[in-house]
Amino acid sequence: MSVPRLAMAFALGLHALPAHSQQDGPVDRFRLSLGQIAEQSPLASAEVPQVPCPKDGQGGPVDPPELPASKRLVLPLGTAGSLAFYTAHAQGSAGVLAPRGWSCHGLYGSNGDVLVVQPPGSAGDPRDASYRGQFVLRSFSDGGTSGRFEVARVGGRLFPQARAFAEQVKAEGIDDDPFPDTPWPSDRIERLGDGAVAFETPGGVEGLGRQGKGPYAPEPVSGAVAYAVSADGDPFLVQLKARLDRNIYPAVAIAFLDDLRPALERAGRPRAPSPASGPGDGALAAVRAFYEALGRADGETASGLVVPERRASGPYAPSSISRFYGSLAEPIRLLSATAAGGGDVEVRYRYRKPNGAVCDGRAVVATRSDGGAALIARIKPLNGC
Repeated sequence: MSVPRLAMAFALGLHALPAHSQQDGPVDRFRLSLGQIAEQSPLASAEVPQVPCPKDGQGGPVDPPELPASKRLVLPLGTAGSLAFYTAHAQGSAGVLAPRGWSCHGLYGSNGDVLVVQPPGSAGDPRDASYRGQFVLRSFSDGGTSGRFEVARVGGRLFPQARAFAEQVKAEGIDDDPFPDTPWPSDRIERLGDGAVAFETPGGVEGLGRQGKGPYAPEPVSGAVAYAVSADGDPFLVQLKARLDRNIYPAVAIAFLDDLRPALERAGRPRAPSPASGPGDGALAAVRAFYEALGRADGETASGLVVPERRASGPYAPSSISRFYGSLAEPIRLLSATAAGGGDVEVRYRYRKPNGAVCDGRAVVATRSDGGAALIARIKPLNGC
């Protein structure tokens, strides 16, 4: 970087990154896919406005979180002035860059979450194949829950290490749709590492950026996908899909990939053995206490029995638990709980939904020892209920 440009960067609150930080991993490979890095603007750490977004889902509507006014991200030099960071998470995480002044909303459930950012006044849903407007969409799919179908169906097409998991999900027999093991034929795929790809789906065809029934919008969709495994051993998938001006999109993708760098680096290393689970009696006691709290719609107690990293937002947050289980026409009741070994507990339960439909559910509840106490790490439904 020339001396005048370097001085300007620091005057604007930007911090130029050392060369070594720009030469490894998905970010650098993505930049190479755009052309010669030497001809691109250097990366810099810059502050952008942070925009809190409302969300709605399984536990009911949630107000926008209270967040600091700005967030520091890695961006191409000169792009920060037109962008903002949008998120529906209380920690200011799991968000996306998009042009300033746009509107945002999040959706969440047991399968994961979605954040949609669009120009104000936009009509339509970017998840529809026929949607033609500009947008940025970030989605997280949890392979330890009902999100496993998305992880299997998309991950199995893009990542060889995900295909065994896709076969396991297929073997459950719950979802009869096909589970292909090759990318969509019309997509352009750039492999950014073992656990990340960039893609472009051309206009007018089905692909990673535009799935489901047509008609398909004639405008292309660009994005990136990351596949990794959590500390609990569950695979997860994070997807970015966007239709933006060509001079804005690279900054959005770079910030997305840089945010996922720690997870992708962990995915590239052999995983350490899982922490030892608590005794079977401890796991059973935790699971029984959890379902008893659900029956009372006691979100604070139930969430306190879940591993800390899953309590802050989504279906295991106290407010989400209280809203959903408090709305049931007949409270959830645990019918049986049986130790299955390795800290897992098989459960049967029943509840009646607000519309009167009865759920007779079966699930495997995985627990993890945390400070000597058994806590719930994930719940895998076995019959879709």
